[in-house]
Amino acid sequence: AVAAAEHVATTMGMQYNPLYIYGGVGLGKTHLMQAIGHRYLDLHPKAKVRCVSAQDFISEFTTATRETATRDSAHAKKALQMFDERYRSLDLLLIDDVQSFSGAKGSQAQFYRAFEALVPHNKQVVLTADTYTRNLKDIEQRLISRFSQGLSVAIEPPELEMRIAILLNKAKALGASLPEEVAMFIAKRLKSNVRELEGALQQVIAYQQFQPSAAKEITIDIAKHVLRDQFSVNNNL
Repeated sequence: AVAAAEHVATTMGMQYNPLYIYGGVGLGKTHLMQAIGHRYLDLHPKAKVRCVSAQDFISEFTTATRETATRDSAHAKKALQMFDERYRSLDLLLIDDVQSFSGAKGSQAQFYRAFEALVPHNKQVVLTADTYTRNLKDIEQRLISRFSQGLSVAIEPPELEMRIAILLNKAKALGASLPEEVAMFIAKRLKSNVRELEGALQQVIAYQQFQPSAAKEITIDIAKHVLRDQFSVNNNL
């Protein structure tokens, strides 16, 4: 996924268009997508780039159609035309969580128009979602077909060594001393995503700081006590 993102950021629209990044929550899809935008702007400071969630796209479109419906005839279509131009004139469009388009027929049609105005003219589109293209629900088939025409890459949950490194680095950033054996103890039990790891670490650090009777050093016993409910839930999945 990172290699694909780096390639797309430096060869916009030439290949792998759209780039479709998918995976579970908390794995870094949005961060990776935003990194593409930042890298492209570093290379092309005057480029027109827009990064927006699918839900915000829907909200913008809903507002534009509402204004069109309520204004007098002289200005009836101006809001919708402005919305249309905002997306059709871009060099790079980044859309987060495209599964949120589910059931929003009007927004899907409008996004299809934007897509067709960009990709055939070598303007790059990058999409993120929580599932593979063919598993998207209540999305028009023509959109799913367009999503599939480029490159689809999955972001997998981090492996044990990476989870340990994430915990150690996050603890260091928070100014906390986390023994490696405690990081390993937590990482072996929490495997789904980075947010879960960071949340667990925050709980352990907070307990160690706020409990007068707690040991000065974070121990496995402290982690086991603080995260007992979370470990129990994960073991039952």
